[in-house]
Amino acid sequence: MASIKDYFVGAGGKFLALVDTPEGSHQSEIGKASVFAGFLGDAPRRMKDGNGFEATFFWFPDDEDDRLAYASGASWYDSRQGKEHRAAEWRLYYGRVNPVMAKASPGDLCIVALKPDQTLAVIISPAGSTTAAQLARLFDIQTPDPLGDAATLAALTTTLDAFSRWLLEELNISVSAETTGQLDAMLKKFGGGLPDTASMSAFARLTAKGIDALADPDQALVGWFDWEDKLFRELESVVVGEEVKPHLFEASGRVNVEALTDFFLGVHNRRKSRAGHAFAHHIRAVFAANATLFQSEVNTENSKKLDFMLPNGFLYRRQGIPQGLLIALGAKTTCKDRWRQVLSEAHQIPDKHLITLESNISGKQLDEMAAERLRLVIPKPRHWAFQSQHPGNDPLTVADFLALAKGREGDLRQNHGPDLDWSIQQLAAKMQPKPKRKPSRATP
Repeated sequence: MASIKDYFVGAGGKFLALVDTPEGSHQSEIGKASVFAGFLGDAPRRMKDGNGFEATFFWFPDDEDDRLAYASGASWYDSRQGKEHRAAEWRLYYGRVNPVMAKASPGDLCIVALKPDQTLAVIISPAGSTTAAQLARLFDIQTPDPLGDAATLAALTTTLDAFSRWLLEELNISVSAETTGQLDAMLKKFGGGLPDTASMSAFARLTAKGIDALADPDQALVGWFDWEDKLFRELESVVVGEEVKPHLFEASGRVNVEALTDFFLGVHNRRKSRAGHAFAHHIRAVFAANATLFQSEVNTENSKKLDFMLPNGFLYRRQGIPQGLLIALGAKTTCKDRWRQVLSEAHQIPDKHLITLESNISGKQLDEMAAERLRLVIPKPRHWAFQSQHPGNDPLTVADFLALAKGREGDLRQNHGPDLDWSIQQLAAKMQPKPKRKPSRATP
């Protein structure tokens, strides 16, 4: 299985001190970084000497629209060189003009990573952000000193899953498609093209091994989703190879850069869109395997569609039905600030739920969700040490959520049985395929 070690020779991290930032010093360097010599080496590499590092600096906040990449150079040197009586103190010089470092503040997480081509990725993520915690988890950096006085090496032991593959791609790392053993079967089944999302998800569930959605719904949701991501990437690598050919060259024979840029942006957006659909398909499969009543894409107020309502949307606003017995569930592979979208749906249900694959969500964001009466549902393999000030609002596992849904369903059955039966019949009728209309005969 692929791991972070396949993409980096070494890495380390620290929380920035004031003196590491342009705000606190004009030296334009990250200090007290001697531990990075474990992968950057113990020989000076200076840009002015022509042997510095090529580097890309990344500003990586939670808001994806605010992210920034800046290609530059970096120098690695011992500030105590020639002072034999003192221990070496290595520093990384990032230059006086660096728009990424200009955004850095004390306490921000800084990760320095060396790629196999000997170029650097220097990643800065705001203090206390969800993204900073996710980056620390990705690189397997164990609790760097929060005072910024020391750096720590990354263990680089993380096995890649769908989420970490996305994160690497955001860092301009080209993630190789893994061999699944299913490529020939996919090409035959799908005719050499990309299938619709429901068919792709069904194929993933059919070919996934060792997954039991009844015995372990949490692992099933994560396992199916990750397996589909691997399958899709392998199939896509073949299909895109054919799709890209018409976009390569202009009639003059020159490379059509604009067309290629638009094409690969479309490929990227297609991946993100399909991931959202795949997540919803696998949630439905988990519900079905556990005999949990649900309805997807339920219209509520202002023509807005809620991802899921349990047991179904026909009981929403039905007279005599306590709306607190219904569950409004949004579904997003990642949440960041997008979780607020769920709040505008199903106004009659005050407490809402959001199922996501995102992990290491900041305590601040968990508290904001608690204040808005939103509770997360996160598969158990994606859980972490929660730091919310509202422990009663800690994220549920999928199994916890299914138990909650079953409990609400039981209350409805006991106290509103006829209404529940009516709603089930209404949903069944709605799900019936509509008969095809026969073409009318022309009047002579």
